[in-house]
Amino acid sequence: EDKKHSLGYDTNNLSFQLDENDMNSYKNYKKRKNIFKPFVYDLFSNIDKLSFYKIIKNRDKILTLVVSGSLHHGKSSLIRTIIDTNINLSSNLSYYYRTDEYSINTSLRSTIYSCLCQTNKKNYGMMHFFDTPGHSTLINQLDSVIRVSDGVVIIIDIMEGLTLTTKKILEFFLMQKTEIFIIINKLDRLILELRLPPDYAYKKVTKLIENINYYMHTLQSDRDLKFDPIQENIGFASLKYGCFFTLTSVSLLYYQHNQNGFSFLNYSNWLWDHKYYNPKKKLFKSEDASDCVVASVFFVFYPIYKLFNLCLTEKPNSILKFLRKNNILRYFVNTGMDYRYILYEILSTIFNSRCCIQKVFYTRFAHKHNSNFKLLGRFFSLNNYKKKIISFQHSINKSICFFYAMSFIPSYSGVEFLLLGRILHGSLKNSASTRNCLYFKNNRKIEYSNIRILNSYSAKNLFMAFSSNIIALNIPHKLNFSDDFLFSNTVSLTNLFTPRKRLYINPPNMKISIEPYLNYELFRLVESVHSISCMYKDIKLSLQESGEIFVVGTGEFILNLILKDICDFFSLIKLKISDPFINLKETVTNTSLIKSFVNDTTQNFSITAIACTILKRKELISILNLRSGQNKYIMDNKFSIIKNWAIKYKKCLWAYHVDDDGMCLLTEHLSQYNFAHFTVLIKNQIINNFIWCCKIGPMCNEPLVWVEFRILGYKGFDINTNLKLENFSTTVKKLLHSSFLLAGPKLLEPYYICDIYFYFDNIKIITNILENRRACILWDLPIEGTMFFSLRAIVPIIDTIGMEVDIRLHTQGSSFIFLYFNDWKIVPGDPLLYQKDIMSNYNISDEFLSAFYIKKLRKRKGLEFYINFNAFMSDSMILELLQ
Repeated sequence: EDKKHSLGYDTNNLSFQLDENDMNSYKNYKKRKNIFKPFVYDLFSNIDKLSFYKIIKNRDKILTLVVSGSLHHGKSSLIRTIIDTNINLSSNLSYYYRTDEYSINTSLRSTIYSCLCQTNKKNYGMMHFFDTPGHSTLINQLDSVIRVSDGVVIIIDIMEGLTLTTKKILEFFLMQKTEIFIIINKLDRLILELRLPPDYAYKKVTKLIENINYYMHTLQSDRDLKFDPIQENIGFASLKYGCFFTLTSVSLLYYQHNQNGFSFLNYSNWLWDHKYYNPKKKLFKSEDASDCVVASVFFVFYPIYKLFNLCLTEKPNSILKFLRKNNILRYFVNTGMDYRYILYEILSTIFNSRCCIQKVFYTRFAHKHNSNFKLLGRFFSLNNYKKKIISFQHSINKSICFFYAMSFIPSYSGVEFLLLGRILHGSLKNSASTRNCLYFKNNRKIEYSNIRILNSYSAKNLFMAFSSNIIALNIPHKLNFSDDFLFSNTVSLTNLFTPRKRLYINPPNMKISIEPYLNYELFRLVESVHSISCMYKDIKLSLQESGEIFVVGTGEFILNLILKDICDFFSLIKLKISDPFINLKETVTNTSLIKSFVNDTTQNFSITAIACTILKRKELISILNLRSGQNKYIMDNKFSIIKNWAIKYKKCLWAYHVDDDGMCLLTEHLSQYNFAHFTVLIKNQIINNFIWCCKIGPMCNEPLVWVEFRILGYKGFDINTNLKLENFSTTVKKLLHSSFLLAGPKLLEPYYICDIYFYFDNIKIITNILENRRACILWDLPIEGTMFFSLRAIVPIIDTIGMEVDIRLHTQGSSFIFLYFNDWKIVPGDPLLYQKDIMSNYNISDEFLSAFYIKKLRKRKGLEFYINFNAFMSDSMILELLQ
């Protein structure tokens, strides 16, 4: 078999014979589990085609929004409130695209929902919503959906407050300069669970808004963004009971009823920001007094408390009287319904939640549509912006259809794939006579058979699709996972622009290797992995020469999800799965006390060098510490800033190698030597070997970070200029690796920052679990006004395997855990320590932990258990050290 080193594995050239058992197993390949639901073609069936095409053609009336937030904060509830007001509180199964989402009550994929809405009495519009998952291991899907969105709606639970996931989401969207609207959800928990009075509930809400604004201020962004209900960028909701309102909608509600004899339309600014109201005199005041009440408490919270009290005290006569008085009795035909459902209907009818949400979103986002040029900044790195915009305008005049593919959704049969994406410019036509074509970045031509607009798993066939619409294309050919951009002719915009790299909110660091149980099923596994890579673009996949496939994800949850989809839907084969493992880094903590040198007597030259650490150089650390992403300018111009820094050291700096998590330097520190003796070829050979050594370390073939190699002396190059490059490269590699081993080498392992929310009586259980996993607890504090505690700790990634299941099991599912990448830290112990029986021990002490990691990694990579120093040092240096 001729194997390739990428996922483009050529299975057409394989030739081998299958017996009857193999053929039977291949027939069972089509018997998939129904993980994904079949598409139902009944979307917008009550609207005629002419009106429907008028709506989807009007780009100004189409909004694409991202609904984001932490786990179980109410993202799916918001979308269900917008799409359908008649919701059965006991069953919401029809709104899930995957069948396993309902069983765990968690969104697993970014699902698209489309709905028609009435902007005014005559005009209609369309909204596309992306329901994104809130789990910390699935949060990287936001990078795809944010590129095609006009804004983002962030939902925050009033009980949990500003969680770690919410902070990461706010930070990411602020860096992308996206319009943000915040919804404070689950106000009913303040009434039903905590039983707070209205004035304390108001203080709880204002405290949360202050925390949000304080956190936004600490990010030090260029945007002066402040969240305030008066500015109409914050809404309040209890989506479980169909309640949503803003200050404007409440003031308009009072204005329509005119209960107090004056217009509230001009008094919406008096409903917040410590404004007071005198009920007896019916006057607003800016200062507190003994006979005054906070205006927001009196006009907002008091009515909501009265409605809850009316329905939950189960007084049918009072409810009937209230319904008749407000003329909404016609909505309640069934008198034997649950009081929760009555509360839902009353709140949704009074606040008119569905129309209110649509109106607020159109007011907030409709006038801030992303133009084609603004959207390009999210797809490409725009260097020489003005010149390339002119080229892009010239391409637009040629009627290019510019299309971005976000993800692939498998159909029920599992054979065809629906390509989900947004038309950024132009239009697509689908007819029997003229069938249009799309092109990949490499100008490979494909034909699409069908255009569909999606609403969860419901779809509607289209003959034509226009820009700003989220559509699905039924494409007969499977695309590569890197083919994100498609065009309607052979003019490729990627020749004009450089696509930007994918941004990770939570970088992938956990890895597993899989291989088929039977060798002849490798081609089927490769095909299924190729399909998985099109669905999950937030993971990394690589095929090795040995037939193993490395899957790198952000955590244990997403890796289990991928393995389940491969085994149950895509391949239906048995797999051999390794234990999870992580990537490590190699670094030094000291400067070499002994100079490392190499003498080549055959070619008459010698070089001397040492290795030292650059961790203490704060300016480099501040430049490369990009995980927080607080400064987008640094994120976009990382390499240019490093080059500007390198100009300061141009006299001694030869080269540098930049990694995602650090860098290495190659310098010289003897000015009396004449550099003219170095030819360009020799210097380039030294630099190339330096880069090779930075990628492959001497201890366990892991990359080097934060190491500076200093060349102290060299002789013989002015005499012998014709060196044998093969021997010279081996000599330089030995020099650099030997100097690294003599400088106190250490291992670096990745750490997670962990936030856990739990009830106060479970604190001893959780601290015991964390202490057994080498965790460092930073703080544990109670959440104000609730019965919850919040604990933050730093845990090694390798020790988080099974931690989430362990915590939820011992706390009976009442705790929530969020894991995000934090930093790289030194592994305790000496990695060069010799311990004979270290592999047989179960509990490894800190003294031998680095040596244990070294031996496990070297065994996995097929190397010897122990490091052979003779392979990294020259004979002359070994003799000198012995003397």
